[in-house]
Amino acid sequence: MHNNTADGRGGGIRNLRNGTLTVDLSSVRFNSASAGGGIFNFGGGATVTRSIVRDNNPNNCVGVSGCSL
Repeated sequence: MHNNTADGRGGGIRNLRNGTLTVDLSSVRFNSASAGGGIFNFGGGATVTRSIVRDNNPNNCVGVSGCSL
């Protein structure tokens, strides 16, 4: 998931409320949004394993287990 833009949150991926998100063996880079440029999670379950999440603006992840900011 590369080079995406969102007006709100979650430039690469956005997961809300009762959703379940698993990112495995993936790359999320060069995305932008107001928050969670790479991945934005609000109230759902979200984990990242064996993946690259970096170079997103303004940050890489919000509310995501296993993902550095």
